[in-house]
Amino acid sequence: MDIWFSTFGKGYAPPGWHINHFKYVNRIYVILSGTAYFLYPDKEIKLIPGNLYLFPHRLPFRVRQDESDPVNHLYFDFVITPPFLGDSLIEIPLASDSLIDHTVQCLLMAMDQPQGERMRLIKGYFESLVRLILIKNENLQWEESRLSEVFRCIHEEYNRTLTDADLANLMHLEKNYFIRMFKKAVGLTPYQYLREYRLNRAVVKLQGGMSVEQAAVECGYESAFSLSHAMKKSRGISPSSLKERGKNG
Repeated sequence: MDIWFSTFGKGYAPPGWHINHFKYVNRIYVILSGTAYFLYPDKEIKLIPGNLYLFPHRLPFRVRQDESDPVNHLYFDFVITPPFLGDSLIEIPLASDSLIDHTVQCLLMAMDQPQGERMRLIKGYFESLVRLILIKNENLQWEESRLSEVFRCIHEEYNRTLTDADLANLMHLEKNYFIRMFKKAVGLTPYQYLREYRLNRAVVKLQGGMSVEQAAVECGYESAFSLSHAMKKSRGISPSSLKERGKNG
């Protein structure tokens, strides 16, 4: 399981609660106080203080808060591979699960730790939180399936050229049929999934101190410029900014 944070933090949502949207981003929010609603096309769901909410990337994300009672929350916007299945809102009352509640409390404390220790703690506790959520919601996770060999190939060989035809051949399927099947299951085309996985791996390498040029080579990009362009387009951040964040985190 690979996780990349688009953003995370703790605090009050700003007026209007403007959300920066990036493709394939999932969201976990723990509502600490305040009044807000998640907006479906035909109804509103009140976000209750003391509850954790998971918004999978395929669920259109729209929220509205009561500006007279702004939301204070712990929030994580992130990309995960393999991706979550499903497109339904997950709501977990923290009082109903002591392990999840304990992990959330650890995350809240980690947010206040010194800069150098903070990122390591947050990554560790957040991965534990995601695994606990997956245990409670098996419909979100991948099991052994016909696509397992395709995921194995992408995860192990992402730094070489992999075409849709190559991946379809692993399953002995016609290319266009394979693409449709993959997108129906994952919510992304095989190319989009491979692209996001490469970016996730590049982020990890950059934050670990690797040069942009070397990260590009190891993650299957033609050049440092190609990696920079892809990262700015999909993540809204430059590789150099990620390197700096890694130093400070």
